Amino acid sequence: MRNILMLLSLFALMAGWTPAGENNDYFDDAAATTLAGPDLVIAGDVATPGPVDVSRLPVRSVTVREAVLKDGQREFVGAYRYDGYSLFDILRDVTVVKKNEAEFRPMIDLLVVVENAAGEKAVLSWGEIFYTNVQHRSLIAVRVSPVIPSHADDRWPVPTDTRLVCADDMVCARQIGQPVKITVLTCPHSFAVNRDLKPLYSPAIRLVADGQEKGRLESLSAAAGERAFPTVSYGHGMGFHGMSEIRGQSAKDVLLAAFPPTPERLRAGYLVFAAADGYRCTVSYSELFNRSDRAEFLIRDLGVDAKGGRFPLFAGPDFFVDRGVKALSEIRCVQIP
Repeated sequence: MRNILMLLSLFALMAGWTPAGENNDYFDDAAATTLAGPDLVIAGDVATPGPVDVSRLPVRSVTVREAVLKDGQREFVGAYRYDGYSLFDILRDVTVVKKNEAEFRPMIDLLVVVENAAGEKAVLSWGEIFYTNVQHRSLIAVRVSPVIPSHADDRWPVPTDTRLVCADDMVCARQIGQPVKITVLTCPHSFAVNRDLKPLYSPAIRLVADGQEKGRLESLSAAAGERAFPTVSYGHGMGFHGMSEIRGQSAKDVLLAAFPPTPERLRAGYLVFAAADGYRCTVSYSELFNRSDRAEFLIRDLGVDAKGGRFPLFAGPDFFVDRGVKALSEIRCVQIP
């Protein structure tokens, strides 16, 4: 029944397609192809695991300029519009049962793992789905059309299978075909929590990759250059926190040497940013290192005399400030096996 309803919604969408040049939508100049794939199930740390019913979900659209890694270099594949069901909508009404709720109640350390029948896994953070400034950018695509340039005779190859599409990725490493399962996971890393820690301060950040220490950040080099972002601080729980200009260095640039990209990290890697008082958040590896939208995470060095934490994280892509971890003391880079 779900497949029938899905096809009906797709046919309704296709009825709205118009030939090239007949309107001002530059993304519908080619006919759409329906993608074939299996049904989805939700699993993991949720109250009611089971099949995903897409019949009541809206169909979302994203446009993507796709590139792949070839011999370590980015290679352009094509430009596409994908229609499908966003992970936001699929997971919106799911009741999460956090395994570490007694230690850490906020949702910002959750992970979402999308898996296909071949065993390939792609990792997203809960934050990039639910805390982001721009929603519905990650979806299970069930329909695709190439974006054809008006003056060049480019014909991009058209996929045939359903797929995960993370529209803000520069390299489409997480775009696994025919996904069958979406798993919600509690971050499997524990940190001692001391909410009354005073002063909230850490003199350095320990960098750990796959269980091995890769170095310590004791200061940020001024030569790396600062970014300045005017911002309105708004928390999920406490609301408006003020308006200010945030200055810091690109977390991608600061951490790249310690956590260099690999195909496995781009697809299934994530980072845990932890503070001296045990506050923490997860960020998927691609969300930090593989963006195409120029949104930035920043790490700030407030100096040895800083109050409220020397090294805070600023999550530039987020609407809420909840992933703004203060007093960073450790950053772990891990990948799902």
